[in-house]
Amino acid sequence: TMYLQKIAPALMLEGLKGRPEKPVIACWLGDRVVQESIDELKKGGVLTYRDIGSCLDAARALAVVGGWRRRRAAMPEHAPAPEGARAGAIEIIEQCGRRPDEAASKAILSLYGIPVPRGRLAASLDEALAAAQEIGFPVCLKGASPDVAHKTEAGAIALDVKNERELKRTARRIAAAVRSRGSLRGLLVEEMLPGAAAEVIIGSSPDETGFRKIVFGLGGIWVEALGDVSLGLAPLARYEAEEMISGIRGSKLLAGFRGKPAADRDCIVDILLKFSALLTDLGDYVKEIEINPIMVFEKGAVAADALITCVAAD
Repeated sequence: TMYLQKIAPALMLEGLKGRPEKPVIACWLGDRVVQESIDELKKGGVLTYRDIGSCLDAARALAVVGGWRRRRAAMPEHAPAPEGARAGAIEIIEQCGRRPDEAASKAILSLYGIPVPRGRLAASLDEALAAAQEIGFPVCLKGASPDVAHKTEAGAIALDVKNERELKRTARRIAAAVRSRGSLRGLLVEEMLPGAAAEVIIGSSPDETGFRKIVFGLGGIWVEALGDVSLGLAPLARYEAEEMISGIRGSKLLAGFRGKPAADRDCIVDILLKFSALLTDLGDYVKEIEINPIMVFEKGAVAADALITCVAAD
């Protein structure tokens, strides 16, 4: 018996030569354990287990992965990144010293077709006034800084600024608040967005496997309060983006709830695919991205706030 246990791995591996690459699992039963034989099987690419339960769990996992790969092969991937988007994004990142603020982050999103509010980064108060007049009051005013990630807590954002006098007073306050925490790159003047049917978040950060993880959930304060998110891996296929939206418990809120209109689900799918294209294209530059919130309307959506952290930003 011991002799057979020792030669069995060699016989199995010999029999597998020349066959198509398919997963093979061995379950080593018996009281005696010949560790060198088990090591030989594992070295030969054969998953080897000591009990039936673990063996069946492995077979089930392989079946799930195999099904995922077959579906992935049958479904078209996301559209490729727009021509010139990568070069433009890298130029922005390098100009910012690999520390993009909100304005620069939104400029990168825009290159990949992700909608952002109409706005302009102003280097002075006069430029901010000119931008507000061009956009039209009321406007949203923000301090652009790589050192301020959470503008509300820092006092670096003002909504519904109605006129020039209010803008001047607010701009001075925001500039002082930002400078007390770090550098000020300018004042971001943006259009005031109307009320949305829903707010969602899309984000990404690397994990220990090296894959680009995509997080989707209800945005604003809800993502922290509820932790209701779904996960995907870039690059996303369209059906995967749709499954991510259906995968959160709050998905029914996107379909309209208690008299609120339904959010534009197709637009969310489109943004997820464009976000996936950005990650795939800029994976060697981008460390983390958070777009929160994305204001989703009955028709269309806009990334109201965004922050990109680059690989060399630490």
